[in-house]
Amino acid sequence: TQSTWGVPQSDVVVAQNRDFLCVWYNIDSPDKISMFPIKGEVRDVVRELVQEQSGKERVQTKVCVDEKLDVAEYLLDSDLIAFGSAVDSGQLIAAMSYLENLDATPETAAHWRTLATLSLEQCRIPIAQRCYAELGDVAKARFLKTIVDLAEEKGLDQYEVTEPGLDIDTRMALQWKAIVDHEPEIKARIHMLRKEFYMAQNTLLEHDMLDKAIEMFILIGKWPQALQLAEERNHPGLDKLRTQCKEYLKSTNQQDKIAAMHEAEGEYQNAIYEYLKAGMPSKAANQMMKRQELMSNESLLDTVVKDLCEFEFFNKAGELYEKANNYQRALKLYRLSKDKEGYSSAVRLAREQDVGVDARELLEEYADWLNETGEYEMAMEKYLQSQQLIKALKCAFKGNAITRAEDILETIRDSPGGKESLDRSAEAAAANQAKSGGKGEEQLGYTGWVIKLGQYYAHLKTGNRQRNMKKAQKYFLEANSLEHIIQMYKDAGDWETAYDYLLQMGAEREAQGFLMDEAYACAAEKRYTDAEKIYLKGNLLDPAIEMYKRIDDFDSILRLQRKFGVDDDKAMLLELAERRKREGDWSEAERLYMEVGMWKETVNMYMQQGKWEEARRVCQEVGTDEAKNKEGFIGYCWAKDLPSTVNAAKLLQNLNLIDQVVEVCCNAIASEIPDFELAFDLCQAAERPDLTSRVHLLKGQYLEDQGQFQLAEKQFISAAKPNEALLMYIHEGNLEAAQRIADAHCTVEEKTQVYTAIGRKKFDKGDYDAAEKLLLKSDNVELLVSLYLEISRSDKVQDLADRGYLTPEQLHQLSSMRRHGDTSDPLAGSSGPAGMELGFGKIQEANRLASNLSNPDDLREALRLFLTITKHDLTDSNGPVEEQLLHYNQQAMKLVEVLCIQNGGKFVESLSLRDGPMKLSQVVSTVLSRQTNLNGDWKKGVSLCLNLYNALMKVNLISEGDEYVEYAVKFACLHSQFAAATKIVHHAYEEDHEVAKQLLASIKQQAIEASRQVGDMDGLVAMGEGFDDVRQTGDYGRYLDAVHKKDRENRTNNLPIALRKSIRSLLEQVGAGDSKRNSHMQKLFEIILDYGPLADNTSDVRNVYKALFEKLTNTPCPAIRQMGTSPEEYKPVQFRNEWTVEYSHFDKMRKVLLKEIDSGAYSGDLLTLLSTLFIVSHLYANRAVCMASLKLLPLATKISLALTMFIHEVPADKVFLEAGVICRLAALSNNEDLPESRKSYLKKMAFLFINTLIDTIEQAQEGEIDFSSEYLGDLESIRERGEILVPKDQQQCVLQDESLFEELKDWVLATSMDNSIDFSSDMNIANNASSSGTGQVFEACPRDPNDPLCCITAYPINKQPIGIEIRSVGTYNLSINNSDRGLLQTAKMVGGMSGDSLEDRETIKKLTNDNFDFLSKNLGVPTQF
Repeated sequence: TQSTWGVPQSDVVVAQNRDFLCVWYNIDSPDKISMFPIKGEVRDVVRELVQEQSGKERVQTKVCVDEKLDVAEYLLDSDLIAFGSAVDSGQLIAAMSYLENLDATPETAAHWRTLATLSLEQCRIPIAQRCYAELGDVAKARFLKTIVDLAEEKGLDQYEVTEPGLDIDTRMALQWKAIVDHEPEIKARIHMLRKEFYMAQNTLLEHDMLDKAIEMFILIGKWPQALQLAEERNHPGLDKLRTQCKEYLKSTNQQDKIAAMHEAEGEYQNAIYEYLKAGMPSKAANQMMKRQELMSNESLLDTVVKDLCEFEFFNKAGELYEKANNYQRALKLYRLSKDKEGYSSAVRLAREQDVGVDARELLEEYADWLNETGEYEMAMEKYLQSQQLIKALKCAFKGNAITRAEDILETIRDSPGGKESLDRSAEAAAANQAKSGGKGEEQLGYTGWVIKLGQYYAHLKTGNRQRNMKKAQKYFLEANSLEHIIQMYKDAGDWETAYDYLLQMGAEREAQGFLMDEAYACAAEKRYTDAEKIYLKGNLLDPAIEMYKRIDDFDSILRLQRKFGVDDDKAMLLELAERRKREGDWSEAERLYMEVGMWKETVNMYMQQGKWEEARRVCQEVGTDEAKNKEGFIGYCWAKDLPSTVNAAKLLQNLNLIDQVVEVCCNAIASEIPDFELAFDLCQAAERPDLTSRVHLLKGQYLEDQGQFQLAEKQFISAAKPNEALLMYIHEGNLEAAQRIADAHCTVEEKTQVYTAIGRKKFDKGDYDAAEKLLLKSDNVELLVSLYLEISRSDKVQDLADRGYLTPEQLHQLSSMRRHGDTSDPLAGSSGPAGMELGFGKIQEANRLASNLSNPDDLREALRLFLTITKHDLTDSNGPVEEQLLHYNQQAMKLVEVLCIQNGGKFVESLSLRDGPMKLSQVVSTVLSRQTNLNGDWKKGVSLCLNLYNALMKVNLISEGDEYVEYAVKFACLHSQFAAATKIVHHAYEEDHEVAKQLLASIKQQAIEASRQVGDMDGLVAMGEGFDDVRQTGDYGRYLDAVHKKDRENRTNNLPIALRKSIRSLLEQVGAGDSKRNSHMQKLFEIILDYGPLADNTSDVRNVYKALFEKLTNTPCPAIRQMGTSPEEYKPVQFRNEWTVEYSHFDKMRKVLLKEIDSGAYSGDLLTLLSTLFIVSHLYANRAVCMASLKLLPLATKISLALTMFIHEVPADKVFLEAGVICRLAALSNNEDLPESRKSYLKKMAFLFINTLIDTIEQAQEGEIDFSSEYLGDLESIRERGEILVPKDQQQCVLQDESLFEELKDWVLATSMDNSIDFSSDMNIANNASSSGTGQVFEACPRDPNDPLCCITAYPINKQPIGIEIRSVGTYNLSINNSDRGLLQTAKMVGGMSGDSLEDRETIKKLTNDNFDFLSKNLGVPTQF
C-alpha cells in the first residue's frame, strides 16, 4: 500500500511504501528519491518555526510516524525545501546559495539542473554558468563564459537597473534582458546555446552581420550551410570559403561531401574518385552509369567494380558490367550476389542475352538459395519453373503449402514413371547420404511423401477436424500404413477406431496395451465410466475391477462380475461386507453377507455389537434348523448381557426361547463348561419345573461324562430319571450301586430286568450264590438253569428242583434232552424267527427281544432286526418316517453298547447274528452312518464309540479300543464338532501319546479346512491360522478383527504382533513401479490407524517404521521430470492428482506416528526416531498441499530447504534433487510473494543442491561416497545425529532417469557460465546463513537446539512476535509462524490463484482444509488470528 502527502509551501512530496518513507525534493526528477526505513504508519507532515542556539529562527519540516507505542519524528532537509521555495518565488540567487550549502548528491544535482534550466529561460547567464560548472558540463560552462565576456565588452554595466526597491534577482534579470535585446550577437549566442541555429542566423542577418552568421556555422562545423549562405548573399570570399571547406572536409575524412562538391561543380571523374575514397562505390557506380563517356573508361570501370565487390555490392557491379555490355561478367556477379535481386537479374539476363547458361539452371540455383534461406513458397515456384518437381514437393511441405504439395504429388503420380522416378531419386540420395556420413535431409519415396501428407492432415487443428482426419486416412490407406492411422486416432482420442485398426493389423497385444493406457488416463481424470467402457471394449474385465477397487466402488465391481458371470463375486461381496462392518454400516454389511449366504457372519456381527434383536431376526429369516439352534445361542448371550436373571427369563419367555437357551446352557455350546447355574436360575425365574428336571438330567449326563458318578446320580434322581443312574452304574460295572438304585427307585418290572442283568454279571464273575439269589428274586429260573447247565452244574439244577423252583415235567424234559445230547435251552419259549413269522411284526418282535436284557441271544436278534428296518417297514401313523428310523437306529446303538459291556469285549472279533457273522466295527460303522444320514444327535454316536472304548480298555484290548476312539473323532469332525473331537482325544490319551498327536493334527487340519470353506476367520485365528489366507485375499482388517476378538476372550495381547506381521506382509507387496502401490499403501495405513498403535518400545517397531518410511521415500516427488527439464512450463493442474496421492500417504503416515508418540510407550532413541519421522512426514504432507498451487510456492520452497536437515531419515540424493528443482521453479516463477532478491538467492541454492546431487550420483556410480564434498561444507552439526543416507551404488540412487540427469548437468554447466550470477558468496551450505547469521546449515538451521520449529515449514522460530507456541511432539517443540499460517489460511479460504479453474480451486481448498484440520485438531494451531 502507498499513501502520499505534500509538504506545505513547497514542491516536496512525501509518500509511504510499506516499511519505507519516500521523499521527492524535486518533483521533476521522480527517479531521485530519498528513502528512510520506518516502523509504523505516517500520520502527518508538519512545518514549524524553531529557534537555534544563536537566537535565529528557522523553518523545520518533520514527518510524524505512529509506531503504536510512540510517535516518531523524521526531519526533512530544510535547505532542499528552502531551495524549492526560492525557485517558486523567483529568487534564483538565493536558491543557488542554498544549493552551495549542500553536499553533492543525486538530489542536489537534480536541483542544480533545474536551476540551470530556469536561469537560461530567464537569461540569467552568470547563474546558468555557475550551475553547469557545478554539474561538470564544461562545454556549456565555457560557452556561457564567452557570452558573459562578450556582454562585458559590450558594456554590460550601462544596462544596470538603478530603480529603487528592486531586489538583486530582479535587477539582474532586467539588466541581462536589456543587453540581450540590444546586442544581437549576444542574443544569437543564446540561441546557439539552445541549438536554435536558424533563429541565431536570422538575428545576425537582420543586423547585417553576414560574416558573423557564416562564422557561426563554421564554428559548429556546418560548412555546407556556411557555403550556401555565402552563395545566397554573394559573399566576395566565396572561392576562399570553398577551398577552406574542402580542406576542412578532407582533414575530417568527409570525402563524400567533397565528392558532392565536385559533382556540383561538374567534375564527375573527381567526384567518382572521392566517392571511392569515402567507401561509397555505389554512388560512384551511379555517377558512371549516368555518364556514357565514363563507361568507356575501362580502367575506371574496373576500379569501381573492384571496390563494389570488396563491399559485396555484386548486383551493382553486375548492373555496371551489363550497362557496359559485358554480359558474362555481369552474370557471374549477379550469381555471386546470392539475393533475390541478383538471381532475378541473372535469370532475366540469361533469357535476354546469350550467356551460355540455361535459364532453368539459374532458376534451380535461385530456388536452392531460397530454400536455404527459408523462403519455401517462392523456392517451390522457382523449382516448378525449372521443372524440379521433387525439390518443389519438399519446399511445398516446408512452406506448409499443402494444397500445392497435393497437386505436385498428383502430377508425379499421373506422369509415366513418376512414382518410380521419385523412389529411385530417394534411394540414390539415401546412398549418397550414407557415404557422406549420414547427414542431410530426409529422403522419401512416393509412399513416404503420401504418408507425410497424411500426417499433416492428421495433426491439422484448424478447419473441420473430421474432414481433415478422413483426408489423412485416405492418404495413409493409399500408403498402406495402418500404424499411422492408429496413431492419428490415438492422438485424437478416438480410441475405438484406433483399437479396431490395431486388431485389423493383427496386433492384439498392442491393442490391449493401448486400451490399458487410455483407460488409465481416464481413471486418473476420474472419468471412471469412460475408463470402464474402454476396458470392456478389449474384454479387460480384471483391470476394470481393479480400478473400481481402488476407489472402493464395489457396486460397480459386482455389476461387472454378474454381467460377465465371474465366480469371484462372493469373495468381493465378502470383502465389501467386512469393509462395511469396520465402517459401522451394519445394514449394508448384513445385506452383503446374506447375499453370499453367510448368515452366521451376519449374526456374529450383530452379536459383537450387542444388537441381539437384529441377530435373532436374521436367524428367523434364515429359518433352518441350524439357524434355530443359533437363535438359542443368541438368547443365551442376550440373557448373559442383562443385569437381572428375572428380566432375562421374562424376555426369553416372551420370545419363546427359554427352552432353547436352557439347552444351550447345558450343552456347553457357548463355552467349554456348561452354565448350569444360569440354566437353573432361568428355570426358577420362569417357574418351569419341567425345564428344571431337564436341567438336572443334562447335568447328570455331563457329570457322568466327567466321571463324577455320585453327583450324576443325585442329578438323575432330582430329574426323576433313576433309570439313567441305573444304566450308568451298569455301564460302569458298579452293580452294587445299580442294585441300590433299583431297590430304592425302580418299579417291579424294572427291578426284574435289573436283577437279571446284575445276576448274569455276577454269574460271569463266579459269584454263583449272589447271582442265584438275584435271578430267583427276578423270577428268572430259566436263565439260571441255562447258566448252570453251561458250566455243567446239574447239581445246582437239582437243588433248584428240590427247592420247588422246577416242576416235575420241566425236570423230566431236561433229563430226556440231556440223554439225547440236545444242548439247546429246554425252557425257552418260541421266541425265534419262527415265532415272529407266525404272528409278530418285525418291529414289535425287535422291541420285545430288546426288553430282555438278561438274554444276549435275544439282544443280538433284536440288534439284527433293528439294523434291517427300512422305511418300507414303517408307516407315518406313528409320526414322520425319518424320526422313526432315527429312533430305531438309536435303539440299535444302545443294544451294541449293552452287548459289548455285558460281555466284557467278548464279541469284539465277531458279533454273530442269526443270519451270519458281522464284525462289531461293521455294526458300529453302519449305525453311525445311519445316524448321520438321518440328522441324528452327533453326541449319541460319540457316546457309543467312547463306551465301546471304555469296555475294551477294561479287558486290555487296547488296539481294538483305539479303533473306536478314531471312530468317535471322525464322527465328531463329520459334524464339524472339532472341539468335541479334541476332548475325545484328551479323554482317551495322554497329550504326548503318539496316537493322540496324530489325531489332534488331523482334527486341526480338518477344522482349518472347514473354517476356510465357510470363511470363518475367528475359527482360523483361534487355531493360530488365517494369516496365509489373508495374504491371498488382502483382507487384513478381518484377520485383525478376529485376533482382537480372541484377545478379548482369552485376555491375551496378540494384536500388536499380528499387526506387525500384516504391516510386513503389505510392505513386501509395495514396489516402486507397482501399479497397486497406492492401494497397498492405503490399506497399510488403514490397518495401522484402525488397530494401532503398536506401542512397543523395541527394535522390532523401529524396523517396521523405518521400512515403511523407506517405502514412502524411495521415489522422487511428483512432477520431478517436468520441474527438472522445463520448469517454466510447470502447471500444478497437470499434477494435482499425483500431489493429492502424495499428500494422502504422508498425511496417514504422520497420523500413525503421532498416535504412536501420544501412546506414551516410547522413550530414548526410539522416541527420537519416531518424532523425527513424524516431522519429516508432516513436512512432506504440507509440501504436497503447497505444490498443488503456485500461490503456495514460497512455502513449498521453505519446506524443501528445511528437509535438507533430515538427510539421516530421507535419502540425501532425493532431498537434494527435490530441493534443487523446487528452488529453481520458484526462482523462475512470477509469484508476487517472492521478491527478486529472494529469487536470486533461490537460484543460487538450486545450483548448489543440483550440483551436489550430481556429485553424489557420480560418486555412487564409481562406488565410493565421500561426504566431505566441498559443496556441503561443515556438516558436523548434522553428522552428530547419525549416518547420512547416501546411495552406495547406481541402483540405490533415487534418480534413475538418465535423460533427466543429463538435463540437470547441462543446466548446472550453463548456470556456472552465467556471468550475471555472483557465485563469490553463499555457495557453501555451511555459509548460507543469511537468515540465521550463525554459520550453521543455511537459513533452516536452528540457532539453538531448543528453538521451537514452525509446524508448517520446520523453520526455527526464535522471535516471539513471529510465532505462537503450540505443543511438543516427542522430542520436538512446535510453534507456528503467523505469516506462513496466513498464506496457508488464505489458500484454505479462496483456493488457488485467479487463473485457476473452479475445479482446481476446489481441489486446493479441499487439500488445504484437510491439512489445516490436522494442524488445528492434532497440533493445536489456532483457527483464527
